[in-house]
Amino acid sequence: MKNILSFKFLLAILISCSLISCGKKTSSTNTTPTPTQAKYYFNFYLDGVAKTYRSNTLQTGHGFDYSQLGGYILNGESIGSDALGLTIYNLNDSISNTEALAMVGKTFYFDDPNYYVNLNLQILENSVYENYETIDVSNHSFKVTITSVTLIGSGTGINKYNIYEVKGTCSGKVENTDGTKTKTITNGEFYARFTKGIM
Repeated sequence: MKNILSFKFLLAILISCSLISCGKKTSSTNTTPTPTQAKYYFNFYLDGVAKTYRSNTLQTGHGFDYSQLGGYILNGESIGSDALGLTIYNLNDSISNTEALAMVGKTFYFDDPNYYVNLNLQILENSVYENYETIDVSNHSFKVTITSVTLIGSGTGINKYNIYEVKGTCSGKVENTDGTKTKTITNGEFYARFTKGIM
């Protein structure tokens, strides 16, 4: 199953937001935290190399779908930077707020009968962005454990959505779009804003 909102769509949203904000007056004193001070993060090892993604830029990308909960962390403030995302899909129904909050303490595997969980990595390789997604493994080396879910607000308008702060851990193997390369993500830990569509 592919993520309904691709990185390209997310980047289009971010570009639109940045263009809208360009017209606003800004103070001469910049009090925005730097990426190393950002509240949200995705720490992981990629093929054994330690990575830390932090960003103050919009991280949510799943606000319009009722059956998925997820978000992204960019590596810095540039909307064209590397990014790592995580999405949890309910295979049978929409995800209610009660269900989202009840994910605390649960571990999801690739072959879970009720949920599909996808790691989505975008990285710049040889001047081209490669998109990697979770691939099936039979030994349960792919897993996501949710340790904390907090509802912090909601978005209104044509498309309504809840906003959550989610903590957890993850690991798994990912494969690029044409199936020619794989990478392994281990010791992943995240604290991110996730969104979920609501009626």
